[in-house]
Amino acid sequence: MSNEREASIAICCNSQAALKALQSAKTRPSLVAETKLALSKLSTFSSVRLLWVPGHNNDPGNEIADELAKQAPASEFIGP
Repeated sequence: MSNEREASIAICCNSQAALKALQSAKTRPSLVAETKLALSKLSTFSSVRLLWVPGHNNDPGNEIADELAKQAPASEFIGP
């Protein structure tokens, strides 16, 4: 039986270190712990996949994501 709220979510990341940190049983930085908690909540009603994509390979989507990541620190925080 399928839940109407169920979705399939793929999160692409070019940082193998970040993905390995999320897989680790030990979570030292609080950001890793917060991310694991957020992913856990997200996966309650959705199928969540974390995918590694090679960085700096001239992929247009990856280049856009890199540019947005550079702009993020100057942006106003939007959160709960």
